[in-house]
Amino acid sequence: MAVDPEGKDFPDLSAVHAYALEEAREMMAGPRLSSVPDWFACSFEISDAFGQLLLTVPFADVLSKDDRDRRIKILQAKPGAA
Repeated sequence: MAVDPEGKDFPDLSAVHAYALEEAREMMAGPRLSSVPDWFACSFEISDAFGQLLLTVPFADVLSKDDRDRRIKILQAKPGAA
């Protein structure tokens, strides 16, 4: 887990959700990190200035529902997949 101690201010949760999805897309499109074997298992946890959790944004949300369904089918078809 990485924490951004400075954070950013947003007018509402919709704006922060959109920003988190864009950041997730950029991170996933960047160089492969050995410390992150599956970006789709990652998420952003959005908190207010007091540390109260307001929103969780899974990286998988960058996919459309159809893309998520296809990904689930592929993972389920792999030998040893849970």
